[in-house]
Amino acid sequence: MKRIALALATSAAALSLAAFTTFAAWTDTVTVTGNVITTGTVDLLVSTNHVDFVNKSAESPFEINNLVPAGALAGEYSFSLRNAGSVNLNLTGYITPPATISPTSGVDRTQLMIQVFDEDTDTAVSGLYSLAEWEASPRSITPIFNAGDPDRDYVVKAQLLLSALNEWQGQTVTFDLSVTGTQP
Repeated sequence: MKRIALALATSAAALSLAAFTTFAAWTDTVTVTGNVITTGTVDLLVSTNHVDFVNKSAESPFEINNLVPAGALAGEYSFSLRNAGSVNLNLTGYITPPATISPTSGVDRTQLMIQVFDEDTDTAVSGLYSLAEWEASPRSITPIFNAGDPDRDYVVKAQLLLSALNEWQGQTVTFDLSVTGTQP
């Protein structure tokens, strides 16, 4: 019985050794050539006259006069943007550096509300936020600005809240609105 078991074990070992040494796996290799990866570009341009677009900043003709508490949102054409890059952009706006208010700089900045609108449709493209909120952090300007879309024209509108005190009489607010385009 031991001889039969030994013979079977020896045969099994020989067969398994033969299986691993006598069979071959055939292979073949091909190469895909000419692969190219190109990165996209972000290039946001600004204009304040619908015509001349520049890369960094442009002086706005925007001016609102005789704003009174609880009056309607008032504003006029402020600026245009062009997405001259190759990628879509999420836009945010931020008042930087803090606005200059004269003659009294210490007025309550939460009383002046500012909102950005699409000039063509008169649709709000930002929330209605106080001057203090615009200064504190970037605010979203919608919708996504797709590469190749036509130029967009914007209106900045402002409103004094009914709760604005007499300290707001005769004040002038001067500010820079920085708009940033970021890939989604």
